[in-house]
Amino acid sequence: MDIGIIGAGITGLTAAYDLTKQGHAVTIYEARPYAGGLAAGFRDPRWEWPLERFYHHWFASDREAVHLIEELGARDRLFFPRPTTSIYHGDHIYPFDSPRRVLQFTPLPLVDRLRVGLVTLYLRLLRNWRPLESVSAAEEADDHDRARWFKLLLHEA
Repeated sequence: MDIGIIGAGITGLTAAYDLTKQGHAVTIYEARPYAGGLAAGFRDPRWEWPLERFYHHWFASDREAVHLIEELGARDRLFFPRPTTSIYHGDHIYPFDSPRRVLQFTPLPLVDRLRVGLVTLYLRLLRNWRPLESVSAAEEADDHDRARWFKLLLHEA
């Protein structure tokens, strides 16, 4: 069977791959001059690895994606660097990627730094995140006594 797929993002490319394995003839139609969709990247010659065009990534725990990459023979090109998260505030860059770094973020009072840490811990341990899908972080901050630190982190304070 001849099949047309609109979009060369990860879903379109994976569908095309699976369909060709089943013996179908597949044509992919993509409006952009490159494949990858939201996961597409670009690379400067001075960089060690590409950067995604959009905020889109895989986690090491995304078993299906990692399995597909292994099946395609590209596991040796897959890596998961430790990200660095920082906050720019008051002409200073504050690392914000560990509990210790959160506690060192002095623009927030100590009690608010502890709250940020507890919220982060809660979110990491939360097994069922689905109820949070309908609530934005801004709404949650407005509903509780977290508005001060939330606004500071969003540069609104």
